[in-house]
Amino acid sequence: MRIIYIYIYTTILIVICCTIVYILIDRKYKNSRPDTKSEIQRNLSNQIIGNLLQTDSSGNLSVAQNGLSLTGSILQAVSTKRSNGYKPFPNWIDVPDLSVSVTPISADVKFLLTANITFGQYEGGPTTTVFRFMRNSDPVGLGSGNKIVGSFRASPSHEASYNWTAKAIGNYLDAPATTTSITYTLQFITYDSSRVIYFNGLGYDGNTADEAICISTLTVQQC
Repeated sequence: MRIIYIYIYTTILIVICCTIVYILIDRKYKNSRPDTKSEIQRNLSNQIIGNLLQTDSSGNLSVAQNGLSLTGSILQAVSTKRSNGYKPFPNWIDVPDLSVSVTPISADVKFLLTANITFGQYEGGPTTTVFRFMRNSDPVGLGSGNKIVGSFRASPSHEASYNWTAKAIGNYLDAPATTTSITYTLQFITYDSSRVIYFNGLGYDGNTADEAICISTLTVQQC
């Protein structure tokens, strides 16, 4: 009989100890977890936003690329204002103010380059202007052949002694195969040295739709 009493008391003591341990663990878990579904969602949103967006010391907002796949994200888009005249012949020269710098998060990342260029001509007669994408100092997205090759081209319509503006649009999916910083730019060349090219407008001032000043853009999107 004494053995039975000892067994019962031992069982009761074990149950009490287990109950105390359970209460302590449950209390600690409740204190460390969000109390509501909305709090869980809010914490998750803050973590996602914190990983995708970052600010520098000046408070400027940018896209973070640390360990995350930003597939389909537009990393940078830049535009240029009206420029002075250029005579891009016989050498290729840079389209002014269109430069995008990115750092791939992995070597298999690809970038979709999209150029939307407004340009005009006012001197030298009608001509074609050829554009090419540049990755650092190397041209990319080119045609092939033993002549001038580029990424895309366009020509303003010739009317009497002056030209209208034209729109040149080009796209290229680049696979740089690197994780080092890349700078994308655009270069252009024209027929001969007598042709003067202006970006985002013509080479003369007026106040009609013919002389409207527009923009040109270069957009880099990670794919």
